[in-house]
Amino acid sequence: MATIAIENVPDTVYLHIEKLARIRGVSVSKAATDLLAEAIAGEFGEAEKRLLAEIRADREAMAKRGVWITDDDIRTAKNEGR
Repeated sequence: MATIAIENVPDTVYLHIEKLARIRGVSVSKAATDLLAEAIAGEFGEAEKRLLAEIRADREAMAKRGVWITDDDIRTAKNEGR
């Protein structure tokens, strides 16, 4: 597992992480690592939601033009590409 050092952490940020660590009963390092992981997961989750919304909009636009692509069509194409 990798190790990182973060410099110039504002006192207020450190105090919030320290408080969270006490509440969760973990070290400050563990609390900070957990917060970073949660933030990254949240960001990827939001990006995925935006991408899925764009895909749905594209599929709806295609359907209006008479082009139909089902989930099975996509799944089959994906599996054949592996």
